[in-house]
Amino acid sequence: MRLNIFKYFIVFFGIFSASQALPQVLANKDDLIFIYKNKCPGDADKSLKYLNKVMAYERENSPYKHDVSCGIYGDGDVGCVDRTESWELRKKITNWQENSPEWTALISAAWRACGIEDYAYSENIMTIK
Repeated sequence: MRLNIFKYFIVFFGIFSASQALPQVLANKDDLIFIYKNKCPGDADKSLKYLNKVMAYERENSPYKHDVSCGIYGDGDVGCVDRTESWELRKKITNWQENSPEWTALISAAWRACGIEDYAYSENIMTIK
């Protein structure tokens, strides 16, 4: 009897351990990854604080959900990485952003902290396959 319990324990532990070792994915097939980068000859830390306020405002107020994280690049520039499930959702998100005065004011403050013009950023897009 003890041997059977021991066998079940070994099988359970092996399956549990293997499932914990499987790689976690950052995005699913056909998700879109947007990588934004702003030159920031100004105050990158201040700009990042505004970017984080923008993202918090959006999470609380936008009806459209997507994953965004912002940070400072090794060269001192700032930017965000955004995972969105589809082009249709991206269009809805962009439309909401463009029509939100509070969102526009916050993002403009982030760009001013960097010393750049509004919408003066680079964008790279990856489709997960």
